[in-house]
Amino acid sequence: MNPKHRVRPKLPEWISLLTFWLRFNLFCLGLGALCAQPNLHHLIDAQTAGQASKVSEGWLLVNELGCFQCHSKPPKRLTGLPAFDAPVLTEVNTRLTPEFVNQFIQSPDQSHQGTRMPAVMEHLTKSQKSEAASHLTAFLMHTGFEQTRENTLLAAPEQVKVDEGRRLFSAIGCTVCHPFPESGDKKIPDSLKHVRSKYQFKGLQNFLLEPQNIRKGFRMPDFNLTEEESNKLAIFLMSSEPTAQPAFSSTGIIEKGALLFSELLCIQCHTSSGKEEIRKAIVPFPSSDSLNEGCLAEIPHKRLPNYGLNQIQINLIRSALSQANRPEESSYQADMHLYMKILRCNACHERQPLTPPRSDIRAHFSSSGEDLGDEGRVPPALNGVGRKLTRGALKKTIQGAMPVRPYMNTRMPNWGDTHADILTEHFIESDLETDEKPTPRKGRENQVGRNMWGRALMGIDGLGCIQCHPLNGNRSLGIQAMDLKHSSGRLRAPWFRDYLMDPAKFRPGTRMPSFWPNGNPSLKGHGGSSERQIDSIWAYLNELGQSRLPLGMESKGDFMLKPERRPMVFRTFMKDAGLHAIAVGFSRNFHVAFDSKSCRWMLAWSGPFLDAEATWDDRFTPLTSPSGDQLPWFPQSNPFWKQEDTGRQGANLNINAVFSGYRLDGQGIPSFHYTLGGGVVEDQIEPLHNGIQRTVKVSADSSIHKWLIYESVHISKVDHLLFQSDQNFLIRIEKGIPLMVEEDHGKQLWIQLSPASEMELKYTVRRHTP
Repeated sequence: MNPKHRVRPKLPEWISLLTFWLRFNLFCLGLGALCAQPNLHHLIDAQTAGQASKVSEGWLLVNELGCFQCHSKPPKRLTGLPAFDAPVLTEVNTRLTPEFVNQFIQSPDQSHQGTRMPAVMEHLTKSQKSEAASHLTAFLMHTGFEQTRENTLLAAPEQVKVDEGRRLFSAIGCTVCHPFPESGDKKIPDSLKHVRSKYQFKGLQNFLLEPQNIRKGFRMPDFNLTEEESNKLAIFLMSSEPTAQPAFSSTGIIEKGALLFSELLCIQCHTSSGKEEIRKAIVPFPSSDSLNEGCLAEIPHKRLPNYGLNQIQINLIRSALSQANRPEESSYQADMHLYMKILRCNACHERQPLTPPRSDIRAHFSSSGEDLGDEGRVPPALNGVGRKLTRGALKKTIQGAMPVRPYMNTRMPNWGDTHADILTEHFIESDLETDEKPTPRKGRENQVGRNMWGRALMGIDGLGCIQCHPLNGNRSLGIQAMDLKHSSGRLRAPWFRDYLMDPAKFRPGTRMPSFWPNGNPSLKGHGGSSERQIDSIWAYLNELGQSRLPLGMESKGDFMLKPERRPMVFRTFMKDAGLHAIAVGFSRNFHVAFDSKSCRWMLAWSGPFLDAEATWDDRFTPLTSPSGDQLPWFPQSNPFWKQEDTGRQGANLNINAVFSGYRLDGQGIPSFHYTLGGGVVEDQIEPLHNGIQRTVKVSADSSIHKWLIYESVHISKVDHLLFQSDQNFLIRIEKGIPLMVEEDHGKQLWIQLSPASEMELKYTVRRHTP
């Protein structure tokens, strides 16, 4: 008989069943990832297609799984993405329970469903795993297990506190990344059901307060919680039933755990000491013919980390790695969208072409101002935000440091300096046109806005902006929309003008009407043209701190200016400071006035700042006067001494000073800029607890090398840099060389500058309290 046609003997049924069982289980081993896959669904967009999309999403997975923590030479494509972020493992004993740590090491996915942490002990038997986990747990919690029991278990909390925590969890936006199940019959989101077994109560509360201490890469952002809020959230998250775990006993050996921490490659991703461990690449970059091997094999070698990837994820990673050596076109737009997907920005914010927030997530957004509709509860879209906000405002917003929507319960968290810097650049480069055109003015280029027209337009006899918008903390007459005091510090002027022309173009469905339909003003006067009216509103908002409130919001007779958190700069006609006076009020109740015509500090006083009635209502009649007690901090004699002067004053009386403006620093303190003696001067006064500090920077080409800083009938020298006046004030020279000069009417204290590329003098004047 031909061997090719030999008939196989029929196997017994039990052998066939056994063979099928073995084959089925081997097949399931290869697909085991389907029930243990890492929770990275937010990186894969089912709406996108095409090879470019597959490659991009593959790189996202490579980045998020930390492949190049072990592999060498990460491709340039990854340098623009957020760095891989694994939790810091220092002081674990103060945060986590030893039972959870022990079980998590043995079986990461069973302890925390969807974790990115791979299984690293698949080559060990069950008993060997248990022993190794015991050693590692001992190493990570080496300060003593008995100390970890304190505050581990939370006494059964009152249901009212649990409910408060749940409401806060939903309100501030936690549900965006940790959604509740659709069925709604579970108390805790699936992604957080391990928290009760994982954390000690105080450890969880501290993590919620400052997550960046553990997640250095700010993947868990900082929601700027208060102690009370973190306590409420911790009570809620610890209110579920803990996962059953065997009690842990400290049989492990710390030294063996330290060795295993290195041998099992934990050190490649985690920091376990107070200082950064040195990580070395231990595996070469995968070649194009090895994409079915290693971690990407159908059944990975048991000594390799097992991530439990499903076939879709494996194919995406293969697509990316297969293109690694090809030149890839990159753009700020593409890089930004990948970056945003990793940080899940599009879970809250719309930004085309990314998938917008899901409808079930949008349902959790809420507002304390219910009459504002979606604009009051849904986080704003980010389309064109790089053109909308100034660079500084954009960065502060990403850092959660510029909240302007108090009615919106969802909280913008702090994503840290690195993410803020990178996203700010991405948004600006993507959205801001290099050849941005100014607002067309149709031959009226020199007709700019005026503060008084802007005030009139905002009032009830104008466009009625104050019907909806608060202003500088003053409530609007109707709904409480965004306070317009934030406008000049956040918005770019070109965007502001375009937005007022057509709000619906920028925000479809907005309640904000257009007062200039088809580019034509709906209200006559106040500058006439649409461009000039909008410029006038912008001018008013920029000078809001020194302007009257609009008609309908201002209280009769309320003219006292009160600097509170930031200094107040106010231009006025002022007695003893002239018709070009600029008064600066500080919250410490010391105030000063600068004459921008002669470029000199003229007045200082303590107590209330200024009554603006003469400026606003009486057309500067009489001239404004300080409202408090005057202080003799500025000399009345001419303060400048030219280098070639031989006398003490005389020849320096005709020095021509030209004022060029002032600039506010981060605290709102102005520095005055002027030219003097051929050089450029920057002059700033800062408030101190009981006095002021003045800093003057002078360019080297200035001929003014001596400055008069104080004069009095009597000035005594305390030491070589400290002087005391007969009015009981102390003057300390911080920079510069002091020079005492006798005059007929008393003594003068000068500072002599040392010639340099930039000369600087600094001194303080304080009230002396013996």
